[in-house]
Amino acid sequence: QAPWPANARLAIAAHGSDLTRLGPPPPAFTRAASRVDALLPVSGFLADELGRLGVADRRVRVLPMPLPEPPPASAAARSGLVCLCRLTPLKGVDRAIALARALGEPLTVIGDGPAGAALRASAPDVRFLGQLPRHEALEHLSGARAVVLLPRVDRDGTGAEGLGLALLEGAALGVPAIGCRTGGVPEAVGPGVLLDRPDDPSPADLA
Repeated sequence: QAPWPANARLAIAAHGSDLTRLGPPPPAFTRAASRVDALLPVSGFLADELGRLGVADRRVRVLPMPLPEPPPASAAARSGLVCLCRLTPLKGVDRAIALARALGEPLTVIGDGPAGAALRASAPDVRFLGQLPRHEALEHLSGARAVVLLPRVDRDGTGAEGLGLALLEGAALGVPAIGCRTGGVPEAVGPGVLLDRPDDPSPADLA
């Protein structure tokens, strides 16, 4: 590789499992972190993860996520829930399905991934749209009563959701968020609903 120009500045952004999957910091990570001008996690949770990995100085700055601001749909015209994510076991799509059924709301799932086939087979009542162009995904999101993201961590405690960009995208459209207390999700939910028991929501949460 060609050397960096002498006056170049380098920043590294981090948005999820690139940090939460790391146990003891590997030497390559430590070397890279020591050489950059800024480290830009997208949530306070990920900034704490950098601290756990031995990087806690003024170079760490939480990076706001740039979001479009299309006009939101009328609240009266909204219906159903939307779960927008990559379909992996840690994203908690099964939790979103159970929540939608408990609420009597239709659920639309946007995204694809290794858990997609099993989820489709287990939930014939759910509309799975697969991966969509961004503008189409946001159209579906803008018409929802709420956007849902209920992720979990792996058995060893790694893999926590770094933030939950879909929740922020929903907020930019005026769509309430439903999340849980995992990783950076509470930061993205804001004034929405945080489920303390995403596998067994309380009657108060459902209300």
